[in-house]
Amino acid sequence: MAIQPAARVQDILVVEDDEVLRELIALQLGNQGYQVRQAGTGHAALRRVAEHLPDLILLDVNLPDMAGWEVCAGLKAEERTRVIPIIILTALDSTRDRWRGLEAGADDYLAKPFQPQELLIRVRSLLRMYHLYRSQIEAEQLRIRLEAQQDADRLKESFVAIVSHELRTPLTVLKGYLGLLGGLRGKPTALKALDGSLDDMSGALAQLESLIQELLDYSRLSSGVLTLRRRPLEFRELIRGVVARLAWAADEKGVRVEFDFPRREVRMRADRDRLAQALHHLLENALKFSHHGGRVVVGCRDRGSRILIRVQDEGVGIPPDELQRIFDPFYQASDYMTRKEGGVGLGLATARHIVADHGGDIRARSRPGEGSTFLIRLPRSYSDAREVLSRLRRRTVEASSHQGSPSGEEREVEKE
Repeated sequence: MAIQPAARVQDILVVEDDEVLRELIALQLGNQGYQVRQAGTGHAALRRVAEHLPDLILLDVNLPDMAGWEVCAGLKAEERTRVIPIIILTALDSTRDRWRGLEAGADDYLAKPFQPQELLIRVRSLLRMYHLYRSQIEAEQLRIRLEAQQDADRLKESFVAIVSHELRTPLTVLKGYLGLLGGLRGKPTALKALDGSLDDMSGALAQLESLIQELLDYSRLSSGVLTLRRRPLEFRELIRGVVARLAWAADEKGVRVEFDFPRREVRMRADRDRLAQALHHLLENALKFSHHGGRVVVGCRDRGSRILIRVQDEGVGIPPDELQRIFDPFYQASDYMTRKEGGVGLGLATARHIVADHGGDIRARSRPGEGSTFLIRLPRSYSDAREVLSRLRRRTVEASSHQGSPSGEEREVEKE
């Protein structure tokens, strides 16, 4: 009884040093409609695979230049060739070679001598499973591509809807004042009207400039074209600077900003400007959604292997079903407070990109009506870790040179 192969011509690589047996296997498979290539050594087999990926490999264990299970292990270790089914050909009494082949990742084995019918059945069975697996992989890849396209479409729609709305407000202000001034051209009252409108027009232009800059920053971050400029950075100083630049916003809302710092410096190598930008977005959000007269706490800690930065507010909070989406670009929470405050929804997405570029992550905890906490975790680089270990060794030597047990203040420093 002939075993019918699948409709598509399938490529099988036969790796066998016995030329007569190799030709016999090739003849049997060729008669069934398979395309067969041959190799007599392990290195020749690897070259054939590199030239064109086969659908299946028949691999003898005893090759003149290298063991078959070594060839098998090498192919299974590579992403490109990992899924190719391999049938190990062993001697009838070689249980040890059989197990080594299976441990190396072989999918099946045949003991020589074998019947032609057994060979064809094993080949047919493995090829069927292989192509079923490939079909599932291709279907999953297609699903991922479709979801990515749908996400891109939703992102585009969000971009158009939000940006057009945010652009319209300052443009309306500018258009209105320019129309007013145009109607007063040549009249004695024009100068007085111009004087009263300059502040509003400047504010509208600043709003437009901020929006455009935010869009450009996110575009550059998400496309990966920005390179981090890592320099020694002291985080308490960084945080104080960001808070100082947003002091006007805190005063406007009557919000009290408090620092939660250790006594010792908190240092590592990082991009000062980018981390200041990320922290600015977090603090700006905390102030924006705080109640009048509320409190915001900003702190940092040195945990040896990583640096922690925390921004905590007592504001409106974030609904649980929206907490996982707040870092998505152009996402705006459904709460009325969010809509009232405006914005294009890129601040947190930008902050996440910056932190991720430093190898860290950013997390949020929140309860509606009780406020939110954002935690940035930044891992140290190897050079930073060596510096910390060196400081710890110096501190240990200094401590051992003093008599008596450490004071309460020293114990508190060690905890930090």
